[in-house]
Amino acid sequence: MRYLGSWRAVLSAGTLAFLVFLARGWLDWRFVYGEFTADDDIATTFITILFYTAVCAAWLWALVATGRERRGGAIGVLVLSLLLLVVGGIATFAALCPSPCGTAWPLMEATNWLGIVAGVVAAASAGGRLAAET
Repeated sequence: MRYLGSWRAVLSAGTLAFLVFLARGWLDWRFVYGEFTADDDIATTFITILFYTAVCAAWLWALVATGRERRGGAIGVLVLSLLLLVVGGIATFAALCPSPCGTAWPLMEATNWLGIVAGVVAAASAGGRLAAET
């Protein structure tokens, strides 16, 4: 348990969580996004691109700050992992595509479960690091 709260563990788990978020975003973009928007809906596409860009920028900042052993980086990894992977993954199963999810089977199902697991590990690691500092 001591290793889980180290800065290296937070950086490793946070990086894995970020990569899973990217994979999930690419799968959503390819298989899900078109179901909710028209092909010529440029405004919604632009807002979606801005959202993904902002989230990726925030996550990269959190990882860089974690690499420098900054408390804000661990907080960023904790919040982003919990909200986007854990809550987002559970909400996907609860409201959009119950398990087993048939969309892009088995990629979407595996990525959603991996996101929940990676998000919990990253959040636990960041939380352990933050708890060790207080």
